[in-house]
Amino acid sequence: MYLINHITWILLAGTISLMIPEKDTYIPFTENSFSLKEITSSLYFQETQQKSQGYSDVAGLGEGFIAAGTDGRIDRISITGVVTRSESFPGERFNCIISGDKRTIVAGDRGTILISSENGKFRKVESHTLENINSLTIFKGIIIAGTDNGSVITGDGKETFKKIKLAVKGNIVSVSARQSDCFGVTDEGEIIHSSDGIEWDITDFNKV
Repeated sequence: MYLINHITWILLAGTISLMIPEKDTYIPFTENSFSLKEITSSLYFQETQQKSQGYSDVAGLGEGFIAAGTDGRIDRISITGVVTRSESFPGERFNCIISGDKRTIVAGDRGTILISSENGKFRKVESHTLENINSLTIFKGIIIAGTDNGSVITGDGKETFKKIKLAVKGNIVSVSARQSDCFGVTDEGEIIHSSDGIEWDITDFNKV
């Protein structure tokens, strides 16, 4: 008997049964139907889909904060923790938000990017990608975003963003900028670096 994430697996006469204790139900299937890895992956996906919704990222804005997250929610929050203004974009899932240069940018799944100028309402802009956007930064007035499948998208927020596919193995999960250059990291141990946001050097720390 194996206990995996509160799921009990029982092997009897060549048949595996799945027991979910809290529901007291059994789902029989033959050992050749699915691999254990496939089933646990499916269960994990279902479990994460059922998790409570909430904020994914927060940024300073004026004397307070602005937060974005699941179900297209964007809230402006005072220093005392009071939501002073909300906007909602149903069906969207936001992963990151940044505020600077008198504008706020929020981005998320399926290439979604929204921009608000001077604390106004958010408007959607064309990102030129359908990849999930994981992180944002502003570098020399240019918005830079890191996405799944190793792409960087850049733009000034006024025109269509440009997509730059990098020769990395991982998803770009974080990007950050300072005055002279910007960096990013992937979930495969790679670091990307650029001094102009267009040409990128790649260092694989698995090989260092």
